[in-house]
Amino acid sequence: MVIQKQISVAVMDDHRLVRDLLRLVLGREESIRIVGEAANRIQVMSIISDQKPDVLLVNSTLLEMNAAEFIASVRLKSPDTRILMISDKEEDDTLFYGLKSGVRGCISMDMSSSNLVKAIRTVHRGEVWVKRKLIARFFDGEAAVECRRDRKNEAPEGELTPREKDILRCLATGCSNKNIGETLFISDKTVKCHLNNIFKKIQVSHRLEASLYAINKGLA
Repeated sequence: MVIQKQISVAVMDDHRLVRDLLRLVLGREESIRIVGEAANRIQVMSIISDQKPDVLLVNSTLLEMNAAEFIASVRLKSPDTRILMISDKEEDDTLFYGLKSGVRGCISMDMSSSNLVKAIRTVHRGEVWVKRKLIARFFDGEAAVECRRDRKNEAPEGELTPREKDILRCLATGCSNKNIGETLFISDKTVKCHLNNIFKKIQVSHRLEASLYAINKGLA
């Protein structure tokens, strides 16, 4: 019989009641072991240094200030610790900032105890625990940001940026938006945004016309 290694978990929440409830809920789970509780960052850094927990549960309100700096500090002391954010409301900005900073997922205060355990196990495996609809909104937001960034740093008026030329090259080989995204490591939404910009610049309205333009210009 293979004995499963316990997942060590630390909790950081400024509400004692929440910490007590999490301890009671997770204490019933044989595969999980609570190794420390903290009300603030100073307290939790001591736990991180001593215990090197597998997973750190953090109240989202405690991540709103300098989240990236805090997460970097956690990683410095314990590189393998995964951070799982606890939130009582779905606020895209807080979640997206957390994901960009290195948070591995977000759980809501109204989720079941069984799903809480699943979330901990999921992030411990190195995966992400986020609702699908929030992931979709995250990538949509990232697409808009990249498009705006590309426009801001784009080539002289009317000329294609290096990224747009890369997309045209892929397009000319018959790639779909999904294929282009996988090749260039960007989302489908980002590809679509760039294609709209490209079509306007080269004054075409169809993918075939854009492909022919790429071939005629020696881009393909």
